[in-house]
Amino acid sequence: MNEESIYYLPKIIYSYCKDEPILLGHSDGASISIIYAGNKLPCKGIILEAPHVMVEKITINEIKNIKKKWKNSALKEKLKKYHKYPSDAFFSWCNVWLSKEFVNWNIASLVKNITCPILLIQGSEDQYGTLKQIDLIKRNYLSQVNELILKNCKHSPHLEHPKEVIDKIEKFIKNILIKND
Repeated sequence: MNEESIYYLPKIIYSYCKDEPILLGHSDGASISIIYAGNKLPCKGIILEAPHVMVEKITINEIKNIKKKWKNSALKEKLKKYHKYPSDAFFSWCNVWLSKEFVNWNIASLVKNITCPILLIQGSEDQYGTLKQIDLIKRNYLSQVNELILKNCKHSPHLEHPKEVIDKIEKFIKNILIKND
């Protein structure tokens, strides 16, 4: 995630954005956004859906569970839409999270360096992370965060509660754009 946020993401932004971006990341993508903004790279705001700032037991257990189910699940077919080699992408991801070296991964301290507005979106029943992730971000952020915590929602609020998520994101972005005019 460090390499993605420090090396690749700035290249993409430089190539496609005329202005500072507003980043939206889900899960590991949210962590990449935290690392990017926490390294004081330019952005107007970050929208963090189901972010990870540390490794939790619940995350490890769910990744172990999904790894066991891989062969008999539809996940491989779903990932083909986004990855040329879905099995490689899947196993690279879960093997990093399940490695002994990754157990102590923690980026909460980077949150203190973030100077742009943050929107946090989290499902209260997220099977990959608890509200501790959100609390850690709020505890380390030096300003007030915007947040949307959805009841009866797991790891993909944008799929499970699309209207609420879209409405909150739209309001967040409008507020940023008004302040920057």
